[in-house]
Amino acid sequence: MSQQFGIMVMVDVKAALKTKNLQEHVYLIGNMKDFGSQNEGTNHLVSKVNGTYWYDGSQAGEEVMNWLAIDINDLPRSVQRSAHTKSKTIESVLSKLPLLDSKNLKGGKAKEAQDDQLVDLTNHLKKSTMGTTGLHISTDAKTGLQTEWPLINTKGELVEKVAGNKDEIVYHPPIITNITGEAVDLGIMFPAQYGSPNFSTEGWYWCATVNTAHEGQFSYTVHVSLFDLIEETKNTPAYWKPVNMSFDASILISRDPMKNGFTGAGDSYLPI
Repeated sequence: MSQQFGIMVMVDVKAALKTKNLQEHVYLIGNMKDFGSQNEGTNHLVSKVNGTYWYDGSQAGEEVMNWLAIDINDLPRSVQRSAHTKSKTIESVLSKLPLLDSKNLKGGKAKEAQDDQLVDLTNHLKKSTMGTTGLHISTDAKTGLQTEWPLINTKGELVEKVAGNKDEIVYHPPIITNITGEAVDLGIMFPAQYGSPNFSTEGWYWCATVNTAHEGQFSYTVHVSLFDLIEETKNTPAYWKPVNMSFDASILISRDPMKNGFTGAGDSYLPI
């Protein structure tokens, strides 16, 4: 059975965008440290993969690697998706409810006043929820796809204007778009994107099957899309601008036998 290796790709998005350098602002943390991985928590991770052979000398099966990218300044998705959106809308509605009091009016005038106030309340609700929708993701301010990612600051509060608040706004999370390089070209790694219920990555993650029949160290490149927040101007709204960057890492395949991560011994039954 293949072993699952995971690598958390932790990105300082704002610093990478500011310096236009992702390699110096990414921190890689894997779960293979006990197997002999090197440079854990740095930007030059060498992931150790044991398992070219089983303990009995037969060739082992393929291994599987997974990458999950997050922003080190990120907030829980539940905060960004619902809590403050609902809170703000409810507070806005409650602030308008006194306007519906027309008890001092009678007959047709009361009905007319209530109708007018309901229209005002509807318009107010539309305005109050405008700030909860995401901005366009595009290379300019007028085209692109509308993202559901709301503007929110590090306190978990919704932000309706970028100007004056940019430094406090939580940026759109990084997205891995491809994995290439030496290990892929030589047929050591076979990467692909998969769907998943993983909440932290919007249901997507990158995975690669590793051919353990080839011993040695091989480099690979992870391509990542970051999103720069462009402030609104007099003539254009704020929007997210995609910026494509990449960083390098390595995989080290050894002749060491595959071992059980729980027992440290050969791959066998777990202890009871």
